[in-house]
Amino acid sequence: MDPTLPLEARIDAYLRDDPDPEDRETVRGWRAEGNITALDQAFGTTITFGTAGLRARVAPGPANMNARIVRRATRALLEALVDRVIDARERGIVVGYDARPSSDRFARDVRGLAGAAGFRVRAFRDPVPTPLVAFAAHAQNSAAAVVITASHNPPADNGMKVYGPDGALIVAPWDTDVSERMNDARPTPSADSNDAGAHWIGDDVADRYLARCLAVAASDAERVPIRVAYTALHGVGESYVRRALARLGGVDLESVSTQAEPDGTFPTVPKPNPEEPGALDRLLELAARSDARIALANDPDADRLAVAVAHDGEWIVLHGDELGVLLGEHVLRSCDPAGVFLVSSIVSSPWLSTIAHDRGARFETTLTGHKWIHARSAEVARDGMRFVFGYEEALGYAFDNGVRDKDGIAAAVVVTRLASELAAERRTLVDRLESIARTHGMHRSRSFSVALTADDRAFPTALAGRAVQHVIDGKRSVIRAVDGSERALGLPASSLVGAELEGGVRVLVRPSGTEPKTKVYLDYATTLDGRESYVGARRRCDAELERIEHAVRSHLTR
Repeated sequence: MDPTLPLEARIDAYLRDDPDPEDRETVRGWRAEGNITALDQAFGTTITFGTAGLRARVAPGPANMNARIVRRATRALLEALVDRVIDARERGIVVGYDARPSSDRFARDVRGLAGAAGFRVRAFRDPVPTPLVAFAAHAQNSAAAVVITASHNPPADNGMKVYGPDGALIVAPWDTDVSERMNDARPTPSADSNDAGAHWIGDDVADRYLARCLAVAASDAERVPIRVAYTALHGVGESYVRRALARLGGVDLESVSTQAEPDGTFPTVPKPNPEEPGALDRLLELAARSDARIALANDPDADRLAVAVAHDGEWIVLHGDELGVLLGEHVLRSCDPAGVFLVSSIVSSPWLSTIAHDRGARFETTLTGHKWIHARSAEVARDGMRFVFGYEEALGYAFDNGVRDKDGIAAAVVVTRLASELAAERRTLVDRLESIARTHGMHRSRSFSVALTADDRAFPTALAGRAVQHVIDGKRSVIRAVDGSERALGLPASSLVGAELEGGVRVLVRPSGTEPKTKVYLDYATTLDGRESYVGARRRCDAELERIEHAVRSHLTR
């Protein structure tokens, strides 16, 4: 839709094109009521592929998720595949969806359009985890895969993740090509809802996927049985995590019963994100009541994992970077570091990078998002290196298990195995973190958001009493010292900005890829002081990070 047209002209064009009669009625109602706020939100911008594909609230208009957007994006993807992939129709497309109220309907549109365009359609009949769809696409050499999901977003949202011919999330030029095609002037196609030509994916694919998850966790170390508390947060992870941990063996799994069944309205957690305050309350209550050793939480599409640990009489919720370090260091222990590489995004802590380099493994850093982690992994793998682990601080962890995306189910299996091995030594995951910190140094991180969309604010000469030593300029992809000298950042140009402060503090700022806000990431490098415990060092670092956060907030919002 042409953004240069006056608002009324855009609305008229939309009403002629929108295939959903309920959405058309809603827009007419807004117009009749003079609801300029709703009209401006719906027609002021056009949705584009961001960090995690398309994602927005379900509502009419080119800025939101609706049948029109799904159909246009699907047609654009199919056309791009035909133009770019020789045997695209024969290789076909895999389609999956989560448990949100609109997901099944949107998935039917994708299946219908793909089938009508002559593509072989392999699809999941019921809601499934996102990593299972990614696994199926890669395992079956499909030309593409689509998952209708908004992951951990609020109930009003939905989205669309797209995987390309290599089984990984699409990046440029694919995403720009699809965006341009979906926003052209052609009418929105009709979608045949007849699934007669679809091949329904059977449970054998899930069995193969779970086997790969268990293979990643394989170890010769001694284990003891442990009790684990779990919540799916009303998502699709329950049955798959339960099956995986049953195959692992020695796990007594207890679930939060009120959050076990898929329910896209999320009645007990208005924000079903394990990182949100209060999201883990019921899980931690169950964990304490059941005397569990660890507590696990997937987000609704089961591609992320949060972990809490029972340690010295208290429950400690691990930061995403702490779990990334635990998983990455554990994977490194079981392989020859000379032939492997690990990856994390720039907004994740440098901690795992230090560990990998100390162990002699290669480490790569990418832009934000698992699509960049796996794009870089594919490049490095061509050098004969083997990808073994990648992560991002927002609870996303990836393994060499045939899923070219983050995988909360595989992460649950690996961390449970690690916890059971440590239990055999009468140690916990926190004890392992302390050992790592004493050997390789320690990092403590936190992130927060501010209601600000500008990304060009300059850094001052000091923050929280710490002098700025280097400024990170993502647009030019350089790190600039106070004396004016520069070194390469080693990443593609982006809207990231940041600063390195004296005393081992790093501040990174970037606009969110899915919401109208700015995200800030803090990292503090330190060491354990003598006999200081890891938990004590954590508290010390948190006090300092809180002070730095206050200074950064004041600077960004003044």
